[in-house]
Amino acid sequence: EVRTLTANPGAERSPAISPNGGRLAYLSNLKRGGETDVMVVDIAPNAEFRGQPRNLTVKWALDPGAPDWAGSNSSVRFSSVIGGNVHLFEADGGGVKQITKGDRYLRAFTFSKSGGRMAYTIDSAMAPAKVSIASRNGSDETRVTSFNDEWLKDITLAAPERIVYTVSDGTQIEGWVVPPIAQESSKQYP
Repeated sequence: EVRTLTANPGAERSPAISPNGGRLAYLSNLKRGGETDVMVVDIAPNAEFRGQPRNLTVKWALDPGAPDWAGSNSSVRFSSVIGGNVHLFEADGGGVKQITKGDRYLRAFTFSKSGGRMAYTIDSAMAPAKVSIASRNGSDETRVTSFNDEWLKDITLAAPERIVYTVSDGTQIEGWVVPPIAQESSKQYP
């Protein structure tokens, strides 16, 4: 039997049940176009909420991706865009911490049953996607695919430069400049 569990006037999506079946994590917007937060609530065997949902990202300013328990019944992991990159974050009610770092885009996270290992794709402005595995804390990262290595040997790529503009209300707007290949310092470019 289908029944409504929430009364939020906005939207909820991306539900994820904890490994022990006792908790539910999901994304929530209080209003259309509003900030997205990761919510967690204890659930009964019949899926009814036990108490009120808790917001794990209430003081966090980024936009979280779909939550995953990653082998844990207490913390939730999700990706987010940060400074032109995409990284993995973790929240357990005591704040949000960034797990992965660097100038790159990490996507398609999947976790071992115990949560001790994870796999994901990595790509950047200078390299197409490849699959890597790492420990839960992001250490011991090992690349496991090399499909584009031969192709990359024969091409030249231009590294983009990140620029940030601050407008009159203090909002920062991020942009990118991609220089031409074999740029000459004596020439002007559009």
